[in-house]
Amino acid sequence: MIDSSIEQELRENGAYISTTVGYSMWPMLRDRQDTVIIRAVEGNLRRGDVALYKLPKGQYVLHRVLRVEGENYRIAGDNCGVLETVPKQAVLGVLDGFYRGEKWIAPDNRGYAVYRWWICAISPVHRWWVRTRTRLLRAGSRCKRALFGKKSTEK
Repeated sequence: MIDSSIEQELRENGAYISTTVGYSMWPMLRDRQDTVIIRAVEGNLRRGDVALYKLPKGQYVLHRVLRVEGENYRIAGDNCGVLETVPKQAVLGVLDGFYRGEKWIAPDNRGYAVYRWWICAISPVHRWWVRTRTRLLRAGSRCKRALFGKKSTEK
């Protein structure tokens, strides 16, 4: 089996530094703008921690732990409507902090601690809102296409 550079970096150095890609952790982490520091996982994570885990298909995901249930974590992105069950052994690392531009945001930063508490507290309502918003946007797109047709790619 070939190790990925992420797993190798965590194993050899205990940390991994990268920018994030995607909108699943927005507004906390911005697509291709913020730099995260991930440290290798030691022990169990807690509610509110941001875990780096590997999906069975090989993709890496950085999402927040909302519940600890036995040998699994219930995890979701801050901007996602779906709650995932992730086995503890699939978790490779945990967010140790991030840079927003030049500013370092540590997990013990007061503003971040309030955000982490808030996003976990409103999680059920927030996930419902994200799913509802997505359905409304899709329905609006279908109505627009039905009324005005598809965009022409010819010029």
